[in-house]
Amino acid sequence: MLLLNDKQRKWASLVSLALGGTLAINTTWRSMHPPDVVPLGRLGQIQAAMQANEEVVVPLTTKSYLNTLLIKMIGATGLLALAAYLSPRTPKTLEPDAAHPAPPPDTVEDEVHATFLEDFKMKLAELVRTMPWLIEILKAQIVVVAGEPGTGKSSVAQSLALIRLILFAADIDIVDPDWDNNVMRQTWLCGQGIGSEERGAFKDQLTEFWADLRQQTYADHQGHTVILDEISKWVSTLGIGTSAVEGIIKDLYQTFRRKNIWSILLLHGLQQEYNLGTGVTAGTLTNVYPAAAILRLTQKKSQMGEAQFAATAKYKPPGASYTTDIAGWQDITIPPAFHAAHIIQLLGEGAKYFGIGLSTPTEVAGAQTVAAMRDLLDESITSNVDLVERLNRITQRQIQPGVLLPEEELLPDLAKLSEAELRRAKDLKAYLGRTNLKPDEEGFYAVRDIWRCWARDQRTWTKAEDFKTFLTRLEAAGVGRQKLVGRKVCWRFLKGFRGG
Repeated sequence: MLLLNDKQRKWASLVSLALGGTLAINTTWRSMHPPDVVPLGRLGQIQAAMQANEEVVVPLTTKSYLNTLLIKMIGATGLLALAAYLSPRTPKTLEPDAAHPAPPPDTVEDEVHATFLEDFKMKLAELVRTMPWLIEILKAQIVVVAGEPGTGKSSVAQSLALIRLILFAADIDIVDPDWDNNVMRQTWLCGQGIGSEERGAFKDQLTEFWADLRQQTYADHQGHTVILDEISKWVSTLGIGTSAVEGIIKDLYQTFRRKNIWSILLLHGLQQEYNLGTGVTAGTLTNVYPAAAILRLTQKKSQMGEAQFAATAKYKPPGASYTTDIAGWQDITIPPAFHAAHIIQLLGEGAKYFGIGLSTPTEVAGAQTVAAMRDLLDESITSNVDLVERLNRITQRQIQPGVLLPEEELLPDLAKLSEAELRRAKDLKAYLGRTNLKPDEEGFYAVRDIWRCWARDQRTWTKAEDFKTFLTRLEAAGVGRQKLVGRKVCWRFLKGFRGG
């Protein structure tokens, strides 16, 4: 397949279609209107046949004329086929063929599940291949998206992060002091936000998040995306010190590049003082540019004078030398297919398989409370055991940690586990204490990741479902807890299980 963007494919297809159509019309007309002029040599044949009173067949067209028509017909067919091949093909769906039924989205990763996800990835990869610039920056350690407010910086960043999530299982963190407003405007559709007002002061959130992020390291085949938005507000209105900002920017091109943390930096312009003011040391921001892939979005004005997404940009590939004269940069087109909302729509039900959505404290806490009260009610109504045992079961297992009882007061019932199960539980707890796997803010790990990185190598469980059954037994004994994030099963140990 030719690596052309949608605009190039469209024009190439139209040119081929016009040439092929013109040639086809000409060939058809010429075949229906052969030349009426008979060559002199043919007239001599006719005269000799008349004198001999014999019949003779004299074609009115020459072989060369018929060969020309055949060549024209082949050429027209080839041009029309090329037009069909080059025409932009935005898929109507990214979901795999319905003839291959999908496994339940909440199952842990096994061979069938992995194959199904690969089908999604291959279809998305075909869409990505129509944008050569996107192929270059998918694994760029640093991406800078610059443009005036309203030109679509956040949308481009979200789309890039979403594609990374699907292709590389790269989770998304979004640092945005205007998080609440942007979520309400549906600017952010996927990822965990740092900047919501309900989580306290932005400065405190940023400090805690960045300290944790600096401790993380991700595998080469995975990576992790962090989007930094509204950075111009950090120093001017949010009280972030200049030294802290300088340290954060330095982490992007030094520390994080060795840890497979892929940063996307959103700026109003490429001039440092325009984004950070004059208080930040000169060169702090521009040191990022040589290694970064930079998209300078073109500004388009509406009739009311407001900035709009123009679907075009100037592009500097990662590693290319940076110059302030962007006229020499590449001109690229950003097609409608490169939009997070459009990609999620194409995924359809498949969006559940990748855990696509926003993670907010309110959503998590609400889900815990509802689950706790539902389980408590079910236990009280449906249990056939005596009252004392029912109350013990409620106390030990059904009350959600941190909601109705402090987690420290929930003690596991280790008698429900065999010695082998208890030993494996301790091994798993020790592994999670030293692994590079990153839990969410409540300490939950994706069960798929645990299976892929640890459980599958233990040679204890032949199938992922067997491992999930083991976790269910641990949960029944009060050792840990499972929860669903979207359709993704997650696990963590409770504090009452010491693992000793």
